[in-house]
Amino acid sequence: MIFHDLLQEMQAKEQKVSIPQGFQDYVNANNLKANTAASISIDSLRKLPKILRDQNAMVLRLGSRPASNQTYFSLVKTGCKGFLF
Repeated sequence: MIFHDLLQEMQAKEQKVSIPQGFQDYVNANNLKANTAASISIDSLRKLPKILRDQNAMVLRLGSRPASNQTYFSLVKTGCKGFLF
């Protein structure tokens, strides 16, 4: 699962928002294979990965930074169970 480790890290640190990071850097660092657009360009709840729905979280596509060819992303968790859904 693409976001499993990041969600666990957020929980351990009691974070509601993950630190923005390049998606391909994240995928490579965690030995994952994933399509950037399909993974972080979510345009409906039905396309949101179950792990994010279960954790009341959403992935935000943040765009790229100057002099970077990567798309950055962040995860955001709500404070209320079921708030997003």
